[in-house]
Amino acid sequence: MSGGPAGCLICALDPVGDGDRLVLDGEHWRAWVLPGFEVPGWVAVALVRHGEGPSSPTDAEAATFGAVVRTVSRALEAVAGAERVYLSALGELHPHWHVMLVPRSAGVPPADRGLSLLASGPDRRDDDGALALAAEVRGAIDG
Repeated sequence: MSGGPAGCLICALDPVGDGDRLVLDGEHWRAWVLPGFEVPGWVAVALVRHGEGPSSPTDAEAATFGAVVRTVSRALEAVAGAERVYLSALGELHPHWHVMLVPRSAGVPPADRGLSLLASGPDRRDDDGALALAAEVRGAIDG
């Protein structure tokens, strides 16, 4: 990522050059498997430049955000069998504007959906599985 202040973890973890993690590399947004969140299907979508919060994107960046989220979500639905893709954004731990896309399959019991699914992420961490699914998502996007 570019132009970030010292100490911005998202900027420091820029996925360019890490083909295993990178799912989509656009002009304004990158989608990738965020280190520490290697749950199969979980994908971060972050501004290429540093910006903090949902009011940070420029008009040009904001105009492309929905299309990027839709593209990655459709790929997750296709390759991960997601019945729904959650979008989560808090920005407290890492204030660089990013969202997490979290696929949910049909087999997840109702009690384990929503915030419960997000909270269970650390228990479902699988580095190899996350990177393998990222490659499939990237392939679905690239066609």
